[in-house]
Amino acid sequence: MDWKIPATIIILALVVSAGIIPFFSPEFSNILEKILDSFKKLSGLKLFEKEEIFNGSIEFSLSTREFDNLKIASGNIKVDTDGNYTVKIDGKKLILKEGFEIHNFTGLVEFKNFLISGECSKILTKNFEIEGKSKIVALEKNFKTLTIENLKIGELDVDGGNITIKSPQKISAELSEKIRLYKFKGSLTFEKDIITLRGNCTKIESRGFNFGGK
Repeated sequence: MDWKIPATIIILALVVSAGIIPFFSPEFSNILEKILDSFKKLSGLKLFEKEEIFNGSIEFSLSTREFDNLKIASGNIKVDTDGNYTVKIDGKKLILKEGFEIHNFTGLVEFKNFLISGECSKILTKNFEIEGKSKIVALEKNFKTLTIENLKIGELDVDGGNITIKSPQKISAELSEKIRLYKFKGSLTFEKDIITLRGNCTKIESRGFNFGGK
């Protein structure tokens, strides 16, 4: 590819990002769009895509028993156990004591038919740690508390629960229908079959209750 084409694209990107919108003829605009598409495919660059920001103004907590599973793109899991706890790491059984942490977990957590299944970058216990990418599976439910930190989820559905909004207004409500949270950022705690979400979001939506905006 001629070096002038990517150079031109970069200059145009800087001009647009600076808020300067030049006028192009329809013919030139069509040609430019095709060049941009081709360049993106070749280089893998995402010149005009912005990272999604999770900075919702609604601070809340939500407790429920009606939550099946959670797909996690990235998060840290901490498990406080009542005794020995068996996990499979890369297919090998390990017995862990006094709790453990799973860092940078990606995968699935099922709550009703309990399961942790996915990959992580580190497994940490009181006595040792395992560094490096590992596959982990856990099936036992004999723990006191499971906590998942650093969650970021674009849309999250919960089949009812008790919700308390702390900010920007104080509201408490018991909702029996599906609740949808937009751009949730926070933590999840699983204890005695009760799941509690705490954090911030941009909007809370259900059939009879709407708060905030996307």
